[in-house]
Amino acid sequence: MAQGRGVLRGASGIVAAIAIVGTVVASVGPAAAQSAPSAEPFARLYDVPPEAAADLSESALSAKRGWTPVEAGDEAHRFQGAAVLMNDKIVAVLHPATADVDVYSRQTGGLKRCARLRPVGADGAAMRRTGLKVRANRPHGVSLEVGLASPAEGPCHVTYDLAVGAAFLRTTAAGVARLRVLAPCRFAVVPDFFGDDIVVDAAALPLARADLPADHFLMHLMHGGECIVMTVSEAAERDVQVAVATGGAPAIESSDIPYDKPHVWVAVLAGRGIWHERTVAAADGARQTRSGSSSP
Repeated sequence: MAQGRGVLRGASGIVAAIAIVGTVVASVGPAAAQSAPSAEPFARLYDVPPEAAADLSESALSAKRGWTPVEAGDEAHRFQGAAVLMNDKIVAVLHPATADVDVYSRQTGGLKRCARLRPVGADGAAMRRTGLKVRANRPHGVSLEVGLASPAEGPCHVTYDLAVGAAFLRTTAAGVARLRVLAPCRFAVVPDFFGDDIVVDAAALPLARADLPADHFLMHLMHGGECIVMTVSEAAERDVQVAVATGGAPAIESSDIPYDKPHVWVAVLAGRGIWHERTVAAADGARQTRSGSSSP
């Protein structure tokens, strides 16, 4: 095993590296119902000045100063600035001259950046962007293909699809090793792993990198109970690699999702109280505790 990296395998490894310090609950019950009212479903493309798209805010999104809408049906558009895919749930910003995509949530009464998506090669290095074209631009969904290259992989690409009303991006890769999801959080969850959820606490991971047995799903719990970034992959043969902050507040900085099969979905589940943390002491072991959440 390489120094500074661990593999969470087997009962002893999981117990040693994962601290069950609280119960983390996903909820879309009454608390989540306080989120901002949904807009009429739509899906659109915009060409946005780079400085306007550098760090989006709710006011900038409402004003859209300098934003150029790409009319539905126009699939020959050549972007001059940042390419923005937007619907009533999320905003995805592809910055100029980079393969990074910033994903924002619009679901909790204010725009929040939840994740940065970065295609990486087999060596873990970011890939160089070589092109961008519109693959689809229709009222029911929009799609962009990003051309990429690296010394190891050669020419390759990733396509980002955003459907009307969807709270997720579908990514489709050819020649890309992994999708790096930069969504810093203290807690991550491997849901329904052999019939139970695994709660991973960054404070209990002593290494800079670790491999998690994420069977198709991984959840980053973010924004103090208002957001869950969930990745869904078709492949379950390989573990997910996570990077852990080595200084300051404990945090899982990113997760690398393998492209063993072409598709990886990245969903932003948002709402007030969509998850919460409760400290469970040893004395609570025999006590039944109600979380206060409810099924949708």
